[in-house]
Amino acid sequence: MKKFQDILLNVLFGILTVIIILLLSIIIFVLIFDFSRGIEKILIAGASILLSLLLVFLFKKEKMYGAIVLMVSSAMASFLCYNGVLDIISEKRNVWMNYTTLWKNENHAISMPFFVSPTGHIYLKVKINGEKKYLSFDTGSLSTVLHEKYIASKLMDTIVATSSQARNDKMSVHKLDILSLGDLTFRKLTYTALKKDAWDSCGIFYNQDSIAGIIGRNIINNFVWDFDMVNHKVYVKDNPYLDSITNSRIVPLSRLGMGWCIDVIVNNNKKKVILDSGNNMILNITDTIKVAKTYTYSITNAGKSKGIFSYLDCNGNAVKIDSNSINKSAKRRVFANLGIADTLYKETFVVDRSTSNLLGVPLFWEYERVVLDFINKKMFLVNPVKRTNVNQISVRSRKELWKTKLDALSQSGYYEIYYKEAIKIKTKTKFTLDTMVFSFKGKTKVFGTVILNKSDQVETFEVDSIKGRGYIRNNKSNYFKEGSQIISLRLRDNIILENQNLIEVL
Repeated sequence: MKKFQDILLNVLFGILTVIIILLLSIIIFVLIFDFSRGIEKILIAGASILLSLLLVFLFKKEKMYGAIVLMVSSAMASFLCYNGVLDIISEKRNVWMNYTTLWKNENHAISMPFFVSPTGHIYLKVKINGEKKYLSFDTGSLSTVLHEKYIASKLMDTIVATSSQARNDKMSVHKLDILSLGDLTFRKLTYTALKKDAWDSCGIFYNQDSIAGIIGRNIINNFVWDFDMVNHKVYVKDNPYLDSITNSRIVPLSRLGMGWCIDVIVNNNKKKVILDSGNNMILNITDTIKVAKTYTYSITNAGKSKGIFSYLDCNGNAVKIDSNSINKSAKRRVFANLGIADTLYKETFVVDRSTSNLLGVPLFWEYERVVLDFINKKMFLVNPVKRTNVNQISVRSRKELWKTKLDALSQSGYYEIYYKEAIKIKTKTKFTLDTMVFSFKGKTKVFGTVILNKSDQVETFEVDSIKGRGYIRNNKSNYFKEGSQIISLRLRDNIILENQNLIEVL
C-alpha cells in the first residue's frame, strides 16, 4: 500500500512540476518577448525540456520522480513543437491569403478572354490600380508577382524566392490597393515585387511592357478556372462543380504547401510532379532517366531557359540556350514515354536532372477544355483537340525530335537508328548454300549471307542488300529467330539509309 502511495505522489508531483515549468516558459516567451505564435510554441517546448533536465539533475536521487518529469515534459514539448510548426505554415499562408475579394455580380462568376504568347503561356488582362496590364497565369508561383514600380506601401517582409531554373533572389513583399480581373476585384492584395531587370534585355519580359507580372497561387487557389483552349476564353467562379464533366479525364490534385501535384508515369515509373502552367517545357524531372542501350536519339545538354530571375545569369548578354558538351550534372534533353491519366504520350521530350519535377503548360494544349477545380482538388481534361497546335505535347516533342536529328546530322553526317523491339514481319524465304533471300509481298527482297553452326542451323544473318523501292548496305551481323514464316530482324547500328525510311523500304 505504501509503495502504491509513493508512486502516486511521484506522478502527481511530476505533473505539477511540468505545469510550473510550462507556466515559467510562457511568462518568459509570451509576456516578455514578442514572437509569432508558432515560434512561441517551439521556444516554450525547448525551454520546458531544458528546465526539466535541470530539475532531473538536481534531484537525481529521486529516479522515479525524474523519469516522470522527463516523460511528461517530452510529450508536452512534442505536442507544442508539432502545433508550432503548423502555426508557422498557417501564418505564412495567411499572409498571402489576407485580402478582400469583391464580386460585381451575384453569381460570383466571370467570363473573359485570355491571350496566348508564342511560347504557349496564358495571359489575363487585369487592371492594377486602374491601369490596364497583362499577367501570366502561373500555378507554379507561390504569390502574385508585380513590377516593382507598383510599390506604394511600406515593406511587409523580404523573402528569398527560387525560380524553376533554381536561381535565387530577394523579393520584397507589399500590399496592392486594387487588382481587378473583369468583374472580380481584389483589395489589399499581398504580392511580391519583381525587379525592373526582368524587363531588360535578357529578362523574361524583355520588350513586353504590357506585361506587369504573374497571377500566382494566392489568387489562383481560391477559384475554379475553366479554360476553353479552342476559343481562348476562361470562366472563373468560386464554387466547385458538383457533378463530373462529360467526356473528361479526371486527374486528382494533391497539395504540396500552396502548390499542386499530380501523378504521372515516366517510362513505367510513377512520379509526382508539380503542375506549373508558367513553365512552357513539357516535363522537367529531377531523376536521371535511364535510357536503354537501344535508345533511339542522341543526347545533348538542355542548356539554360529563361526564367523569372534570368537577369542574374547574363548581365546584359543573351542567354545561351544550348550546349554541345555533356557532363554528369547537366540537365539533358531526352525522350521518354509519359503517361497522364489514361493517355500515353510516346517519345515525349523531357528535360531530366532538373531541380524540380514540373509539368508545364503544353498539357493544356492537348485538350479543347481544361478545368482546374482547386476547391475540389481535381483537374478535368475534356476532349482531345481535333486540330493540332504548336504548343501541345505531341507537336512540341516531334519538333524537338527533328531538332535532335538535325543537330546529329550536322555534327556527324548521320544519326544512328535503333529499335527497342525486333521488327516482326511475314516473309517468304529461299535458302541456297550460304545465301538467304527474304521476299516481302513480292515487292522487296533482302539478300544476305548466313553463317551456320555445327548443327548446320542458321546462326547469324548478314545483310548484303535490300532491293525494292530503296537500297541499304550493312556489313554487321543481324540476328533473327524463325518460326511460322515470321522472323524477327534486329538491325544494328551505323545503318546508312538511301532514299527511303527503313520501315518504308521493308
